[in-house]
Amino acid sequence: MARVDLDEVRALVSAGPPTDEQVEEIYIPAGSAIVDQLVGQGLSDETLKQVELFVIADLIVGGPNSVLTSQQIGDASESYNVKSGTHSHYWRTAVLLSNGLLDNINKPRAVLRVYA
Repeated sequence: MARVDLDEVRALVSAGPPTDEQVEEIYIPAGSAIVDQLVGQGLSDETLKQVELFVIADLIVGGPNSVLTSQQIGDASESYNVKSGTHSHYWRTAVLLSNGLLDNINKPRAVLRVYA
């Protein structure tokens, strides 16, 4: 279940988020799924909510290194290309709030090397 609602995301992302429908159907569930991996790791519900809010904002804005690649006037559509490995200040804030746990979500816990 999402800890963040649409109004909270709107208030944080000043660059103009996607449509309400996109935020509610894509970005909030995606941010929630990411932050759900931090549950049970010593963060309070309020901290998890704040981390989730900043993760969603990062997903929406695509980071500071996003480049406009296409634009459509009718039905207003824009596409961006984001450099791999870069994150917005929203992501960096979420990492700080999570005490670095967020950066370790997809890292392997151990590496096994076999030498012949």
